[in-house]
Amino acid sequence: MTLLATTEDTLLSGRVAFRQPATGYRAALDPVLLAAAARLNPGDRVADFGCGAGATFLCATARVPDLAVTGIEGDEGLAELAAENARANRVEAEIIWGRVEEEAIDPVGHVLINPPFHDAASDASPDTVKDKANRSREGLLERWVALAHKSLIPRGRITLIYRADRLDRVMAALMPRFQETEVIPLWPKAGTAAKRVIVRGRRDVASPGQIHPGLALHDPDGGLSATARRILEDGVPLAQTP
Repeated sequence: MTLLATTEDTLLSGRVAFRQPATGYRAALDPVLLAAAARLNPGDRVADFGCGAGATFLCATARVPDLAVTGIEGDEGLAELAAENARANRVEAEIIWGRVEEEAIDPVGHVLINPPFHDAASDASPDTVKDKANRSREGLLERWVALAHKSLIPRGRITLIYRADRLDRVMAALMPRFQETEVIPLWPKAGTAAKRVIVRGRRDVASPGQIHPGLALHDPDGGLSATARRILEDGVPLAQTP
């Protein structure tokens, strides 16, 4: 067992009990928004690639009942925390400690991905857990997307969150395998450039891509926008369309 100093926190206004590392990588808005953007139905089989301490799949299961979850996490301490958090929230989840691209999983209907964002050549963080969570290895996104395609059932879905200034890289990884794609920009405030994007894709479905109306996360005064508050606190879906 790997011992980490942790804090006792909550997500979705207390609906999710969440232990996470006291220092280093700590869950913020991204995993909650990712879970809110996924088109999930009760009973779906879901894989969470790079699940960390479990924030994304825990928020997903709080919104949609009876999900069968497989989480994969490369850091042993975070994988142990994810399993503990699943038990604390009475979520049935198989947590695998290992590199995502080296694992084989049973077919699933949905893959959720919150991958490391920073380039492999960027400066390393002195906190090794934070560094693993934030700094990508060369070709990692492409390998994760390839495994997602391999792991999905026909017409299965992928949902991921990534840096907006690397959207071209995301689309290049998706397009050979996922013809139906949707992009949701996430703006820090209205009138500012997007810092994040949610991208959804569907296997074996050929249809035109879509760019949805984006979400401004904060009001001009810096507080959460009303829409963001409903997503982050009340658990409502993000930009779901029929």
